[in-house]
Amino acid sequence: MNLGPEEPSFALVMREFERRLRALKMLVLLRTSDQDADTADLLTILDAHLRRVEGDVKAVRTVMADERRAIEAAKELGHRAHMQAARVQAMQARLPAHLPGDARLAAERVAGAALLPPATAVREVRERRALGECNAAAAPHVEGGGTHAGPNGLLDGPLTPLNPPARKGAPIVPTIAYLTTDELASAPAYMRTRLSLDKVNSGVDEMQEIFRRKYELLRARNLGAEQKRQQSAYKQLEMEHPKLKGLLFVSEDDLKSARHVKQDQTGKNILSVLRHVQRLKELSAGGLKCWFMVG
Repeated sequence: MNLGPEEPSFALVMREFERRLRALKMLVLLRTSDQDADTADLLTILDAHLRRVEGDVKAVRTVMADERRAIEAAKELGHRAHMQAARVQAMQARLPAHLPGDARLAAERVAGAALLPPATAVREVRERRALGECNAAAAPHVEGGGTHAGPNGLLDGPLTPLNPPARKGAPIVPTIAYLTTDELASAPAYMRTRLSLDKVNSGVDEMQEIFRRKYELLRARNLGAEQKRQQSAYKQLEMEHPKLKGLLFVSEDDLKSARHVKQDQTGKNILSVLRHVQRLKELSAGGLKCWFMVG
């Protein structure tokens, strides 16, 4: 019993004596109590309860440890999912909404493939030419289109498809390739103000459609009065400005009813970007702006 050094020695002795006296009285009470016989049974029951409680506590601790590990695994999984989502978003931001390609152009390419003779037929002509078995006049007609073989086993003259188009001389309007994210980013900031890749490629679609309609009109027959007037105006503009002759061009007048490339600020920015990435070129004909495809 630690007391301060200032307390008198007699007081220390008395306090210790009183403490031991209280303890002795408690022992006497316990010894003379009527419940002494039941104390062992009660302690046994209490011990059993304590053991069950300890077992429950141990089980709870095990479950908590498992939950803790599961939470850590879930956090790691969530972190990986977040990183994967960020990667997907980055890929989506760089992926153009409009993919290059045009069903009409693909059909033209398939039709153009019919112009080519089978490789076996060409090889047969060359072998017979090398052996001297046939001459240019007697060279067989190649199945699937084409003409007779010429000197050195090469095919002379234009090839004729199996199913020639109903309208001869119809113009094939080249396809304007869609922009990529990097191409749009390469344009100066003042050009691409408030322009998204989707908006620019929508402008590409619209320009492609304007080119197609114009040149279908130029080749069409049996037109109405308004269409004849437009056709005449196109041809007159081409005659007055020789530098436009032979070009696939559209003018400011063609863009008046456009949605994406009309001559407001957004439309002008789209056309500026298309010029910057070499999809279109611009020239002036009699004070009228004209655009034509590159290539």
